[in-house]
Amino acid sequence: MEAPLPFSQRILEDGEIIRTFSKDALLEELQWHQDERDRWVTPLHDTDWQVQMEDELPQSMVRGERVFINAGRWHRVLRGTGDLTVAIREL
Repeated sequence: MEAPLPFSQRILEDGEIIRTFSKDALLEELQWHQDERDRWVTPLHDTDWQVQMEDELPQSMVRGERVFINAGRWHRVLRGTGDLTVAIREL
């Protein structure tokens, strides 16, 4: 049985994904992972969450600033003090 995902999401009619991570997400749920498709991730509000790519230092997630994640690239999100909501556009 797979572990539950550390977020809730909805998919809009145009295919954009709106995903929300809870401030209460367990650290072990926010694991290093790879995605199957290239994607742009855009925070929808001010946040102190961060994203970290393999072999790089964490970077702040700033409202409205897109982060590109290549398919197959190891990455993770680092929990902040509030919830995190992002828009995801897969290519």
